[in-house]
Amino acid sequence: MASLSTVPGSAPGFTAWFVAGLDTSGLGGLNGGGRGKGGYEMNTPAWLRREGEIKDTSFGVNHIPYGYCQCGCGQKTNIALVTCKSKNWKKGEPLRYVRYHNLNRNNLLKNKKPKSYLQKVYNGKLTRDHVYIIENIMGKPLPSRAVIHHVDGNKHNNNPKNLVVCQDRRYHSLLHRRINALTACGNPNYRKCTYCKKWDTPENLIITKRRSGNINYDGPIYHRECKQKYHRR
Repeated sequence: MASLSTVPGSAPGFTAWFVAGLDTSGLGGLNGGGRGKGGYEMNTPAWLRREGEIKDTSFGVNHIPYGYCQCGCGQKTNIALVTCKSKNWKKGEPLRYVRYHNLNRNNLLKNKKPKSYLQKVYNGKLTRDHVYIIENIMGKPLPSRAVIHHVDGNKHNNNPKNLVVCQDRRYHSLLHRRINALTACGNPNYRKCTYCKKWDTPENLIITKRRSGNINYDGPIYHRECKQKYHRR
């Protein structure tokens, strides 16, 4: 009968196990070769296979106890209230991970949209990386309406020198509007006609307003002649 021994240096609150006294010839992970169902060693005790994640290591098998987060953080997981096959939940049994801990918590995560912000798990909470950097520098949370602007327009460049804190979304939109005008026509004060797509001074344009929440934004901007010409078509 094989015996189990603890391995020094394992994570606090966990036991790293290796299987001693087994005939390992032909077993995968130890001397290479076959595996049983589920990818575990063929001679691994059933209770180890059932109660937790088992990972092959250079010395044998590493075990995280049943009911604890499989990322190795040491936290207990919640009990699943419903069964969900897509998430591998079974009603009445512990979840495999604490929320967000299955997202490779020590690495930056890219959103599904290629132009979106980088995210990372800090203290068990999924946070935008640039927000965490600014709050860490300030030593306190950002104001509720504050927005962070990336100077070079690259949302993946979170160098502190590339980040500017705007007081609200309106000021952030103003920065982008002036940058776009400066890039397109060389004058940050110019505005773009919705119909003819040409840039012009605000005095020659009709600038409408719209409201979102408690903030007023510019609505459609156009030359009077361009709008009349468009609607005569």
